[in-house]
Amino acid sequence: MTNPHDIDHALKNHIAIILGYIEVLLQECGPDDPRRADFDEIHRAALAAVALLHPDREKV
Repeated sequence: MTNPHDIDHALKNHIAIILGYIEVLLQECGPDDPRRADFDEIHRAALAAVALLHPDREKV
């Protein structure tokens, strides 16, 4: 897979899965959960990856 469109599409799909799971985890954990900071960092990193793929868009 060397076509930039194919790579973009594949990465976007993987990031969407990560965002979906992390959003569920964020909803299920409370603000005092010791894992919260890690979940927030994963969420920010996934959103930053989306921004790199689509600078004109904010969300998948």
